[in-house]
Amino acid sequence: MESFTGNDGVLANSVWISTGIIGCTLNLILFVVILLNSSKGFYRTLTLAIAVVDFCCAFSGIFQATWYYKIDGIENCADYGISNNFPDWLVQVIWFSWVITFYAELVVITYSFIWRAVLISNSRRVRLFEHPLIFVILALIAGGIAFCDYSIECGVEYIDLSFIEVLRIVTPAILSGFHFIVIASCAFYIYYKIKRGTFSKKSRRTHKRRLFVLSIQAINPFFFNFLVDLIYELALIAPIPSILVSFIPLSSIHPALNALIILALTSEHRQFLCKMCAKGTISST
Repeated sequence: MESFTGNDGVLANSVWISTGIIGCTLNLILFVVILLNSSKGFYRTLTLAIAVVDFCCAFSGIFQATWYYKIDGIENCADYGISNNFPDWLVQVIWFSWVITFYAELVVITYSFIWRAVLISNSRRVRLFEHPLIFVILALIAGGIAFCDYSIECGVEYIDLSFIEVLRIVTPAILSGFHFIVIASCAFYIYYKIKRGTFSKKSRRTHKRRLFVLSIQAINPFFFNFLVDLIYELALIAPIPSILVSFIPLSSIHPALNALIILALTSEHRQFLCKMCAKGTISST
């Protein structure tokens, strides 16, 4: 991978820290709004899970600045954190925490599409898809992809790569891409059921609104998880244009952007925030 200059390091560090702080703030607001404003149900649970995952991702992303873009470039795993006097084990924990939450967001959003597809089909098995153990399975899937990514960083020498090593490097991006195949399939199925199903006007409008919000949420990790992951892994294999490499730090914005999407596009949350702001304005005057 190409070496980075001092300016690259400073810029990337400032991006990680600023987007991390914004992401923590917005996801904390989202978490509180959901607890205070949303009616109980599995959709509420899924949205809470996304808020928690994105908060953890943004929080660990703040500490990404401690190792990811070293001033003297990236050499090997043993060098991580030297420039910041962080012990290697702590650097590895910080990095793995960010990676697992990075993939967990995508896994939870994908499952949200699967659950809604089952729900809209009026399947009696929807309760099975709402079992608490589902979150354990989702955590294992996210952890598996993250460990695959983690093992690549310290387990592959990027010189004279064999086909198997190249395949191993791009495996996390392939697994991420598979999620979008599932998302697209579920989205088309849900849209078909909304069009052809016998729903009341209110129910049809609710399903359309939920599908729209979920679809916008899915676009976010497509650009800032999947594409960034793919660019990073391609950069490990062969030289790529600098403009693509400079896109990598932007991945840190996705937790903040996801919270903003949910808060802005969910009418209940918008109305709740407007009421709270109005009360605050009245009390201050």
